[in-house]
Amino acid sequence: MGLSTVKENDAARSQYKLFFLFAAGLIAVGLLRLPDSLSFDNVALCDLGSNLTAHFLVAHRYQPTLDFGYAYGLLPLLLTRFWFVAFGLNPFAYQALMVACGLAMAWALATIAARLAFGVVGIALMFIAAGVAVQATYPSYAHALEAVLLSFALAEQAQERFRSALVLAAVSILAKPNMGYVYALVLILLAAIETRKSGAGVGGFIRIVLPAGVVFLAISIVLCVAYGPGLLFRTLFPVSGAVAYHALNYGFFTGAGSAFWRQPGHSWLIYFVDVSGFWIAGTIFLVSAATWQFGRIILAQSSLNPRSEVLVTCAIVHVGFLVLGFGNRWSWIYYSYFLVIGCAIAADMGGSARRIGILLCVLAFFSWTDVVFYGRRLWRTTEPDAVTAGLWASPVERAEWLGILSETRGRKAVMLDTAGAADLLFPGFEQPNTLFLFKGLMTPAEIQRKAAEISKADLVVVPKIGGTCGGVPPAPEFDAAITGFGLTREKYFDVYHREGADSRR
Repeated sequence: MGLSTVKENDAARSQYKLFFLFAAGLIAVGLLRLPDSLSFDNVALCDLGSNLTAHFLVAHRYQPTLDFGYAYGLLPLLLTRFWFVAFGLNPFAYQALMVACGLAMAWALATIAARLAFGVVGIALMFIAAGVAVQATYPSYAHALEAVLLSFALAEQAQERFRSALVLAAVSILAKPNMGYVYALVLILLAAIETRKSGAGVGGFIRIVLPAGVVFLAISIVLCVAYGPGLLFRTLFPVSGAVAYHALNYGFFTGAGSAFWRQPGHSWLIYFVDVSGFWIAGTIFLVSAATWQFGRIILAQSSLNPRSEVLVTCAIVHVGFLVLGFGNRWSWIYYSYFLVIGCAIAADMGGSARRIGILLCVLAFFSWTDVVFYGRRLWRTTEPDAVTAGLWASPVERAEWLGILSETRGRKAVMLDTAGAADLLFPGFEQPNTLFLFKGLMTPAEIQRKAAEISKADLVVVPKIGGTCGGVPPAPEFDAAITGFGLTREKYFDVYHREGADSRR
């Protein structure tokens, strides 16, 4: 048995061990966050429910980007069509899909750690921050699918398989047209550098990039057949997302996203018990380490090795996300795997880096304080119930919702929320005909449909949860449509009754 075969077998054994380690950590985090992942607020009234509603709308011949606002790719819609047909259109099927995506990403993380031969500090950092890199639940399957594809692309890059890495990066664009463009560009540049140094020339470069083009074209044809070329073209570029981000004043440095690192209303101690502290410190460490490593390679005129390639790639994509893709204060969850992987690589670069890596491990450990506190509180104060379709809610909110459901009987009731699936999960409401009623993303067609529906309703229910998921969506047509309705204010909902209609409250 040759030395290379022995090393390959050792790496494979290490990969399996690390997979079980990372998977166990992610499952533990998933259980802790289960009441949040399957909360009534998040699914029935906010973003998580949009995954169910999107499938329903497409199944009823509504077109994304035309009939309803949609900022993602068409590939997630096609894949969830088969998933929901197989397992049912319900929140539990979606959460099962999130678990599957999380385990897939655990395998990608284990592959990277094993193939790049992470040391103790790198593995410890990856394990402690695995729940930062991989989310128990993503707001959209598009985010989860993109994360799986790009993390596997990093795993392929770590094994010097540029062709397959570029294929995965290209396919991620069809899931969510965002950082896949940046990552694909980085891979193309690296491929050009390597083929030039190796003397492979233009032919060698084409052999690397051609498979990505072929696979991208093949999947695009399938999506064209399923949804039409016009819709495919409209979802290939992040135009809708950029418009919505501008309208909502999103952005990391000066927009709404700055609340993530500014932490208004909190003491500076919050950075030691919240993920923001680890995230900020990790960003500084990653960018510094990648800059130092790249500068050393340039000065020494040496070739990039797999570790330095992945490190520099993670830093470039992470900075690209900060500049181009960061939205509100919760946007940090989307691409944190680039940050965690890059920091874990950098932590094994030498004595000083290793000491910084140990400090990051400590910071990452204490950053779970807020998550554990919030998770334990949800486990104590909320529980699933048939009244809330098996979703977790507090007794007070559950009782209020039960009263609302009793009012919908025999009436034309409309749910006016920005992204939830209450009108899909509870038969007392009119079926959904909109997806995201966010400023800058909702289309004129869905505004008109919802306003017309309200004008014929006897009862309109508006959630009052915080953020963009509460209150009447920001369109004058909705304000005009509910003019003349009587208003009953509760703790969790505002209920509008048509004047003169029979009230049972």
